[in-house]
Amino acid sequence: MKKTSIKNSPVHIIDNAIPAQHLEFIQTWIKTKATFTNYYKEYNESKHIHFGMPVKQGSLQQNFLLQHWFTDYLTGYEPRATLSQKVRSDMPVFSHGSKVSEHQDFISINDDTFYVSSTLFLNPLDKDKNSGLFLEDQYFHNVYNRLIIHSGHIKHKVRVPDNDKLRLTLEIHISNATIDTNQTYENNLVTFVK
Repeated sequence: MKKTSIKNSPVHIIDNAIPAQHLEFIQTWIKTKATFTNYYKEYNESKHIHFGMPVKQGSLQQNFLLQHWFTDYLTGYEPRATLSQKVRSDMPVFSHGSKVSEHQDFISINDDTFYVSSTLFLNPLDKDKNSGLFLEDQYFHNVYNRLIIHSGHIKHKVRVPDNDKLRLTLEIHISNATIDTNQTYENNLVTFVK
């Protein structure tokens, strides 16, 4: 694990995050069972085509086996965090030409509130490392089975592929705050209701 800091917030980068015995199971599920839809259609937006798949709590446990690998990384980043505090989880798919914007996942209220954002890169075919994630001005390559954990207040932006490969990730967001559920996927700033 590599640890760094951005704007006084820790960032954890874990390569080979999922153990091999679980990774094969997850990849088989993605190839045979995952169903991707147009997110904006799902959220009644029609400006862009953006494919992805919401991942429900049961699927996180059953298909991604989070209890076997993610929990330790999560609590190593934020000791108060638990999987039961999941705000949202999804598998966005980006391709060359996808529209993306820099955003924050939350607006901080006080020191007692945390919001943990995580990105797991899941496309074993993208070996060119030509897509990834910007956290403020630091860039992290899309490396298969790399997990990046950071605070949701850090501005971040997807770097979409510049070739014919897809950027496939699992995004998991955990928070101890009460969140207004009127959020749309396009507007990632969420409002807290404490």
